[in-house]
Amino acid sequence: MTGLELPRDRGETQPAIRTRLPAWTAVFGLPLARVALAAAAQLGLALAFAAAANPAPWRWAGAWWVAWLVPVNVATLALLARRQRAGGERFGQLFGPPSQPPRRDLPWYVLALVVSVPLGVLPNLLLGRLLWGSAFAGTTSSFAAMPSGLVWLLAALVPLTQGLAEPPLYLGYVLPRLRRLGVHRGRAIAITAAAMSLQNVFFPWLWDWRFALWRALMFLPLCLWLGWLVARRPSLLPYLAVAHGVMNLSLVFLVLRVSIPLG
Repeated sequence: MTGLELPRDRGETQPAIRTRLPAWTAVFGLPLARVALAAAAQLGLALAFAAAANPAPWRWAGAWWVAWLVPVNVATLALLARRQRAGGERFGQLFGPPSQPPRRDLPWYVLALVVSVPLGVLPNLLLGRLLWGSAFAGTTSSFAAMPSGLVWLLAALVPLTQGLAEPPLYLGYVLPRLRRLGVHRGRAIAITAAAMSLQNVFFPWLWDWRFALWRALMFLPLCLWLGWLVARRPSLLPYLAVAHGVMNLSLVFLVLRVSIPLG
């Protein structure tokens, strides 16, 4: 008998636990790396603002988060592609199996959009009302004016990089690998949704518990819904990635609103 051939009737053995830990580390290493990249990007910009004698460099770096979101997304894509190559897979495989004929996915896609829009908006507003007494209080502290040329560049890059980075990372990478580890489907959806929602605390991180709680929970219902959709019908992921990118145009519109006075 070797060291790994321990009796099975005593439950999970210590060596078995150790062999499972690297798999869990591989699953959550990339989401944690994405959070670390966000923190590093905000810190780097805060140092630049501090060097320019800005009186509140961290808060201003946070208010510029839509700008540093793009390089964080690009780095996330590079890490995802590298991990896929290391596993002998292609990046495109993160978007699920070959798509069904469009007519088969269309009813599901329509359902996804009809439910996703209110789930993406209402918790945001309700939490703002609950935490601050104003539905838009969190939003006003999240954005700052930027040069108009940068804003128009972000209008092209934010939807593209968000659609390619977030849905594949959480719904195409984390969720399927949790299932491969034997995690029950409902639990895998919940864990994936929690990770996908909690990352928003660091986009941006502000030293305000109400803001952190707002960011942590505002998209949780939507993430649960998207996780259920992809677990139920993986061929929806490419369509959801496109919709996710388009919906993130709203971030650029909010920056544009404070950068270019209207009226």
